[in-house]
Amino acid sequence: MSNKINLTKIDVKFNNKLTNRKDTIGIVLHHLDANNAGIKEVHQWHLKQGWEGIGYHFIVRFNGVIEWSRGIDTFGIHTLNNNHNTIGIAFEGKYEELKSMPDEQFKSGVELIKYVKSHYHKNLTVKQHKDYRATACPGRYFPFTKMLEEVNNKNNNTNVNQTINQMINNEIHKVVKGDTLYSLSKMYNITVKDLQIINDKGSSTNIKIGDKLRVSLDNEKIYKGLKIGLDNSPLYASSDAKTKTRNITGGFWIWNDKIVNERIRITNSLSNVGKANQITGWINVNSIK
Repeated sequence: MSNKINLTKIDVKFNNKLTNRKDTIGIVLHHLDANNAGIKEVHQWHLKQGWEGIGYHFIVRFNGVIEWSRGIDTFGIHTLNNNHNTIGIAFEGKYEELKSMPDEQFKSGVELIKYVKSHYHKNLTVKQHKDYRATACPGRYFPFTKMLEEVNNKNNNTNVNQTINQMINNEIHKVVKGDTLYSLSKMYNITVKDLQIINDKGSSTNIKIGDKLRVSLDNEKIYKGLKIGLDNSPLYASSDAKTKTRNITGGFWIWNDKIVNERIRITNSLSNVGKANQITGWINVNSIK
């Protein structure tokens, strides 16, 4: 089985800051019980239930694309009483009705499960949602036995997918032949402009083989060019100023990601990021929501 994979990070806004699990003992497989749905759609469904956002860690689409948003180590919301130590992988489709799974979806599911197991360097259990509670999920026609056999096939376990490891674990891309900022923007669901900003490239689009580029706009991290919303937050003239100059509200951008005395510089325009004499002032890091 080929280990080529198509992985896409979908940026969504969670209602609360995500926290990490203390332990991971297993993977739980689900179906969405819906067609034509991915991270964005499920995120909205779960918000309407009063959750912090999408509860699954990954969704495997019919076409083999793996979508993800919450970090692999975070608490999920997918299996009652077992969210504290498991990872939730959901598959697009209604497998109470669909009698076969597309090859692309099946292969991506196998590669993803293999990656997650290798990520934690332990023999994680792989179970179905219905193994934990009274539910039909992931459906009577979900190819669980066949998928597990493929995951455990030693002939297919020698090369865990490096694209998954690179995108989920490190969020750093090592440039290879044929890569361009444009192709990377499509691969990682990020704009060329954002790639230029977070890699200090200015307006240049030049990259070379071996370069290591940041490719994620992770909203749990502070980085140069990050857009933030402030609400009546104190603004200071310097990193060590004792008194504030005023309070500010609205949208701003991180001018530089260097933190000094728990403060960081901001600017009022994306085009001003990193430019001399274009600093609005300093804010406390804990003002960033």
